Amino acid sequence: VSRYGVIAMGSSWDCPGTLTLSVEDAALILGKIAGKDPYDATSIDAPVDNFLEAIKEKRSYTIGIVEDYFDGIDDDVRKAIDKSIKVFEGLGHKIKRIKLMSPDYSISVYTILQRAEVSSNLGRYDGVRYGNNRSAFGNEAKKRSMLGAYVLAHGYYDQFYKRGQKVRTLIIEDFKKAFKEVDILLAPTTPGTALKLGESDKYPFFGELMDKLLEPASAAGLPAISIPCGLDSKEMPIGMQLVGNYLHESDVMNLAYQFEKETSYFGVIEKGLQKWK
Repeated sequence: VSRYGVIAMGSSWDCPGTLTLSVEDAALILGKIAGKDPYDATSIDAPVDNFLEAIKEKRSYTIGIVEDYFDGIDDDVRKAIDKSIKVFEGLGHKIKRIKLMSPDYSISVYTILQRAEVSSNLGRYDGVRYGNNRSAFGNEAKKRSMLGAYVLAHGYYDQFYKRGQKVRTLIIEDFKKAFKEVDILLAPTTPGTALKLGESDKYPFFGELMDKLLEPASAAGLPAISIPCGLDSKEMPIGMQLVGNYLHESDVMNLAYQFEKETSYFGVIEKGLQKWK
């Protein structure tokens, strides 16, 4: 997917995505935005599948359950994921337990490398062209930019940035090994569920902790989808992520579509829409 038109933040991490109510809608949009773009040198020149047709094909997969991603997750999340695994077993898919590098490595790598890229990208908005008013930058953008400048400073580049790049390479190689054994990886999207509005202010690292299971796929640049798979005791939605190999978006969405058709996400979306009404 081209990044042309997106304001650069973390260049090697940025990837436009979609928010939809169904896998079919996600497939429809991806079919329109995927493909080589002459305005983005990083976009891949590869054939684009007909995703709408691909998701409806009867396919069987070996699904890898990433055991390392279940450490410290909420009980409600664990129960919902276990229930979802049984659904896939019932659909005839093979389940295999596998191990990957701890997601703690990925969030450390993301914190270092993404902040460095933020600092570099936002540095173009200098006083010469845009004036000295920085009020348009939010607090998070300012914090990331300052940390990135520190990481890239003389004396710290080798200690932080260079080491971060090396660990990122190890994460990529770890995934490549995993995809020799399985077709798609399955894990919780987040360790817990959302807090009430404003409650996260009491927990300054809440966002980072909730992101930790998402960072590995982002670090490796792999296609992934998050779909609802149940509600917790407070009736907050629980997410499940499916991660595929490079250029296997159709497999990821095919498996997600199978789950959607089999379960209707256990009524999560309908209940949510009723609340909004």
